[in-house]
Amino acid sequence: MSDNIANSSVKEKVFLDTAFLASFSIDNHKDFFKAQKLLAELVLKYEMHTSPLCFYELWKVVKKHNDYNKGNKRFLRKVNGILKFVYIGILFEEINFSFKKVIGQLKNASNRIIESKFIHITNLNGDDIKMALYAIDNFDQKPGDAFHFSSIKNLGINYVATGNKKDFERMGLKVIWFR
Repeated sequence: MSDNIANSSVKEKVFLDTAFLASFSIDNHKDFFKAQKLLAELVLKYEMHTSPLCFYELWKVVKKHNDYNKGNKRFLRKVNGILKFVYIGILFEEINFSFKKVIGQLKNASNRIIESKFIHITNLNGDDIKMALYAIDNFDQKPGDAFHFSSIKNLGINYVATGNKKDFERMGLKVIWFR
């Protein structure tokens, strides 16, 4: 009887992918409030994990978010995209931010995750590299998603909080996203 009670208190594990981490850690993200709500639900039901690779990807998202929203206007970026597509050499100068210029936002987004008492940051090891190669070979994954898959599998995780539903479901994982 006591074994059943002890086992019933063990939480399932969930991996928090970059798309979810960006949504709840970037203040003016379009899905910020949905992600906060989902995070509250996850805390109650799951043991949450993420990896250093997710931080790398998150920092790229923070920079891109700044480039897009605080740099040049969308119209100028569209025009440049069209000009680049047709190989026209005269382009309008774009305003982009270095990682150093957004360091405060990188620290803020990272600290929301690090200072959470509920999110475990996993390390990568040799087995993760072998499993990542397996994911590339068997599921035709890009290296980033292959490393996420390897961390997930090596931790015995079945659930992923992500926006990348198709790829993770194709790898046999259950996806959790905003309702």
